[in-house]
Amino acid sequence: MPPKNTPATRWCPPEEEALVRFLHEHRSEASGGAGNFKQQTFNQLVAAVAPYRKDGSPEKTAAQCKTKWKLVRRISHSISYHIVLIVPDI
Repeated sequence: MPPKNTPATRWCPPEEEALVRFLHEHRSEASGGAGNFKQQTFNQLVAAVAPYRKDGSPEKTAAQCKTKWKLVRRISHSISYHIVLIVPDI
């Protein structure tokens, strides 16, 4: 949890798309295929996301990229789980 005086990181849709696209392209670097990337991958991700940020917004850090990825992955797993419950033949 960020310190109370630190504003929450805001991501615009193009940044989120760049994050997912970059990590998908580098999925072979994830440990054990579970989506656990090394710190080096998140360091590289900073540069991949930077061109998509809105004017005046701060550059994302590797730590912020890692936190965002954990959230996206958790949402994805939750959606997949519920799809299987609704349509078990998938």
